[in-house]
Amino acid sequence: MNLPEELVNLRYPSKYHDLVAISRVAWALSDLKLAGLLISPRRSIYKISDTEKLLLNKYGLNITRELVHSQPAYIEHQKKFQEKSTTDEEVLEEQTFELAEEKKKKDEYDKLSSELKDAKDKKEEQEKEQKEQAKAAAKKATQIAKQSRQNESAQSSRSTATHHSNGGGNHGDLDTAETGKIVGNVNSKIYHVPGQAGYHMNSANAVYFNSEQDAINAGYRKAKR
Repeated sequence: MNLPEELVNLRYPSKYHDLVAISRVAWALSDLKLAGLLISPRRSIYKISDTEKLLLNKYGLNITRELVHSQPAYIEHQKKFQEKSTTDEEVLEEQTFELAEEKKKKDEYDKLSSELKDAKDKKEEQEKEQKEQAKAAAKKATQIAKQSRQNESAQSSRSTATHHSNGGGNHGDLDTAETGKIVGNVNSKIYHVPGQAGYHMNSANAVYFNSEQDAINAGYRKAKR
């Protein structure tokens, strides 16, 4: 081609910087082949077809892009290309629909799984809370029963101390050999603590106190030995 050096070296502003002239020639050769105006028996070899010869005789060098694209072979190629594109679009649309349906099913499954998990977690939380409440109630009942027994024991001890302080009761039935109690002699008004010589006395003369202070309050004094 007899082109100015400026056009020969002109490149596209893309990252590959291809030569414009070579690219345009390649596109022209492709269109001429599609229109049946060029024959390529092997790679990089081109021959003018009979149709091209007729056009050259008729139009000379004025073979334009529009003229090439108006050739029956080129129109047939474009028609097949468009049909293929339409088919590809239909296939793509069908695939897109199937993917959308699959996604919809997956979303519904995930939603159902999430709801079931939430319901299970809620049930487990309720059962755990009920167990904790029952455990707390049982603990509270145990504490109340224990406190009640302690109160009854304390009341019984106070009643016993009051009874002995007033000199009542059947002293003959008391066991003066039992340790851990304050023992008073109703005749001498002297009380003994465990370990003293007079601690073991005739039960008929004995009275018991819960503490030395109870004995003192009842008018008893502590034995010296």
